[in-house]
Amino acid sequence: LPRQRRMRGKGTLRFDAPGNIFTLPPEKLDQMIAEARAFAPGIFFGDPVHLSVLARHARAARARLPRLEFVMTAFELCSDVRRRIIQDGFDCPVYDLYSATEFASAAVQCDRGEYHVFDEAFMVEVLAGGRPVALGAVGEMVVTTLEKTCAPLLRYRTGDLVRTASLPCSCAFSHCVSLSSIEGRVQDVIADTAGAMVTPRAVDRSVAGAIGLLFYGLVQVSDARYLLQIIPDDRFSPATIRLLGDRLHDLLGPSASIDVETVPFLTPAPSGKFGLSRALHEGH
Repeated sequence: LPRQRRMRGKGTLRFDAPGNIFTLPPEKLDQMIAEARAFAPGIFFGDPVHLSVLARHARAARARLPRLEFVMTAFELCSDVRRRIIQDGFDCPVYDLYSATEFASAAVQCDRGEYHVFDEAFMVEVLAGGRPVALGAVGEMVVTTLEKTCAPLLRYRTGDLVRTASLPCSCAFSHCVSLSSIEGRVQDVIADTAGAMVTPRAVDRSVAGAIGLLFYGLVQVSDARYLLQIIPDDRFSPATIRLLGDRLHDLLGPSASIDVETVPFLTPAPSGKFGLSRALHEGH
């Protein structure tokens, strides 16, 4: 769309992108960067995959991005790999916003990395088997809205796994309900070779420190077979594959069969999101 149709009032410029950002021509990314410099925004807000692709392109093309106060990610899980690319590309802090179509924004990340619930608008429970989890444990987020008067949600199961904070946060929002991490969608959970639950965030913690990859997706093909697809960067080498294999064996079990495949791009789910993990076989 023309720029004037992508303006929201005088203060917000919206970029359009296809469902698969990896297929966007480089000249379109160049156009985004040029428009962003001319617009001179204070913050960027968007999907972490889209923002990281833009940041990576700017870095590779040696294009100057606008100076920002911070970048805010939302819409899908912001992996540590994506966060690092965004932070390096924009050279500013990156914070994550937890939201859902059904109830908008419910929690935001502080500079300590904790997620704080907007408790004036939401009551949040973290449950496993219908019971509250212990401090520092993982469960499904259940939300009750306090300000929706037309169609309130009562103990709404979000389908998102979160980890409760084990200690109070030291930031200015310490009085709010705190979560230490967003662990990913229930439907994206895989299992290790012993059958234990492995969340997308656990997968991300396992591979985040490896050098030589830009983006990835882990597929559980069977009970003990896994396929890791990665988009390599200019530091990729056989050592990258060995390191990823070692880290995933530590996570999934020594008997796991792990194949690492380099690909030119990743394919999103029908929802348009790029899951960090998923299971192909029945029963998971």
